Amino acid sequence: MAELRSAIVGCGGIAQVHARALSEMPEAELIAFADVIPERAETMAGKYGGRAYSSLDELLDHEKIDVLHICTPHYLHTPMAQAAAERGINVFTEKPPVIDRQQWTEFKQLGDKVRVGICFQNRYNGSTRALKDLLSTGEPGKVLGSRGFVTWRRDAPYYTESGWRGALSTEGGGALINQAIHTLDLMAYFLGPGQVLGASLSNRHLKGIIEVRTPWRPPWTSATPGACSTPPPPTPWTRPSSLSWPARTPLSALRASASPASGGMAAWSRRTTPPRTPPSPASPTGAAATGAA
Repeated sequence: MAELRSAIVGCGGIAQVHARALSEMPEAELIAFADVIPERAETMAGKYGGRAYSSLDELLDHEKIDVLHICTPHYLHTPMAQAAAERGINVFTEKPPVIDRQQWTEFKQLGDKVRVGICFQNRYNGSTRALKDLLSTGEPGKVLGSRGFVTWRRDAPYYTESGWRGALSTEGGGALINQAIHTLDLMAYFLGPGQVLGASLSNRHLKGIIEVRTPWRPPWTSATPGACSTPPPPTPWTRPSSLSWPARTPLSALRASASPASGGMAAWSRRTTPPRTPPSPASPTGAAATGAA
């Protein structure tokens, strides 16, 4: 029998990435899918095997699983993680794990019951690992600061056709919590916890379509005294003349023991795959499959 009997809740775009990765893992067995649009769950069950359900409660009532992959809209991440943890089921959730401080208070307690993982896959990119290793040697000397740039583009259909993106009550924010969260995570990963001293935000894109769009300028103070990062002001998007496209690698395994470095959260490893082909000039640029279903 496989070590990890796995299920996915939320069968939209990002769930396809999770399912594909799990299907390649000999130590995992993907046995169930749940979605409020039953046809989505049925399609994935037909492709990968297992059973389809129309709700998470129905799935949890009928299946015995070891880990639940949460690929739903942001506001559902915490309550669904709680539902799994109450049954002793480990959790791997898409980012962000929470959309407000109250959810964070509840979410961080789940690690006392089960193993919890959050999908920050860019920590496992080759370039990230190389820089992390270099910084750990102390060879570059004292790091005085960093800057983060997030230049992805999302058009109106990304929000209007989702049913939940672009609303504070369901997405929890805009570009900061959805896309830039990966960049902020890497800054903290490299330099240590930060402290926001001030910020400004504005909606410069898709006004009238979304409640928030947050090109944000937060002074970022690292654990290292004097370190600061201030993203530049938003600029109009233009198509670059050339692209440097990073390799994207699937999740490969949930290890048997929690990582001390992650404060008790689950440790995840990845297998390296070749870089994907950059998009053609006729298509919008940006990383694919990075948001919840």
